[in-house]
Amino acid sequence: MTITQLRFFIVAAQMENLSNAASTLYISQSSLSKNIASLENELGVRLFDRKGKSLRLNAAGEKFLQSCQRITGELDEALDALRQIDSARNVRIHIGVEGEIGPLVAWMADFQNMHPEVSFEVDSSLGENEHPDINDYEIMVYPESQKYNRFRGYSYYSDEYFLALPRGAETLELKGPVSNRELSGRNMVFLHYGDQSYEYPRQVCRSLMIETTAEHHVDSEILKHKMIAEGIAVGFVSSENRAYYQDDPQILLRPLVSSRFTRQIMICFKREKHLSALAKEFCDYVKSCLSIEE
Repeated sequence: MTITQLRFFIVAAQMENLSNAASTLYISQSSLSKNIASLENELGVRLFDRKGKSLRLNAAGEKFLQSCQRITGELDEALDALRQIDSARNVRIHIGVEGEIGPLVAWMADFQNMHPEVSFEVDSSLGENEHPDINDYEIMVYPESQKYNRFRGYSYYSDEYFLALPRGAETLELKGPVSNRELSGRNMVFLHYGDQSYEYPRQVCRSLMIETTAEHHVDSEILKHKMIAEGIAVGFVSSENRAYYQDDPQILLRPLVSSRFTRQIMICFKREKHLSALAKEFCDYVKSCLSIEE
């Protein structure tokens, strides 16, 4: 006796028609008949009263049906529990980021200490996607802009940029916040993330019509840091990366006068009904860190 036979029997008992039952099970009528006959032979008792293609449970069949439904129900519950355990062991939480990830990385570390089975996949190329979809991620981090207006975002943190200059006689003359006029006429270096995607300060410089003598493009923070330290160019540093530059004796950081060099970073979450149990727990943990109440 197999579980398949028991499931076939349950369907046949509920349909009371051999042809309809076979169609529901996507098997041939003859195959279903053989399965039922084999089951009856093994039990040593007839389960159905037959009349043509019609099947009607007899007293033995009624009794056996109750047992089959209990057995298969318990089996399904056990299988669901095993799938949940397996799913919990292999939970992968997807995070999409445009710009800096902010304090979220510290909360990821805290959560993994509580749940070692969780793994994170961070996509930092979110800005290159013209039509981002929250269904691709459990959490998205992005700058406040029209591109993301359709998402229900929450204030995450304010990202302030500083001007990074090579230390020298010329740069020591700059004291206090740097004005837009003082930015003009300099060699600048900007990060680029793809063919058309650049770090935010480049957009600000263009909108403020700040003219550069030369504009260098690099694809890593390390290269940008080296070019500034060697005096090739000045650059803009996010508050998230401030410590990385501030600790270098060859580099000087200055605040900027224009508030345009500060932008609001937002965070949004996939709808709860589409989250796994552990992903929901992580999203709730992040919301609690941000004091978000829904």
